[in-house]
Amino acid sequence: MELLPPIQHLLQITVPGYLFTVAIETLVLVALLSNRHSVKTRIFAGLWLSSVTYPVVSMIIPYFIDSFVQQVVLAEVFAPVCECLLFCIIMLQTCQRRNNSTIRDCAAIVLANLASYSAGEALRYLC
Repeated sequence: MELLPPIQHLLQITVPGYLFTVAIETLVLVALLSNRHSVKTRIFAGLWLSSVTYPVVSMIIPYFIDSFVQQVVLAEVFAPVCECLLFCIIMLQTCQRRNNSTIRDCAAIVLANLASYSAGEALRYLC
């Protein structure tokens, strides 16, 4: 018996899920990140932030936690917190760090994560 699922199985699950997540989150980030960021930067944020957190959420957390509810809670706290920290560290180095735009940016990231989770659950329910 294998301890880890074959890489092909992980890729079959992860790649479509990542593309779906990026599509939803990028739309939200383009619409809601503060206007101090160019559209190009907003699109980059949508692609980059999910590329960092999605493998953890889709492959690592489920491997170590059996309970679906615990997986969801951990993933939906981990992803936005990690993405907000990454965004603030990398994207905001040239901007003021603690102002309304930064709060708006972090709120946009949290809403993007909630939107992608909600859309994924709706899709899962319908299929």
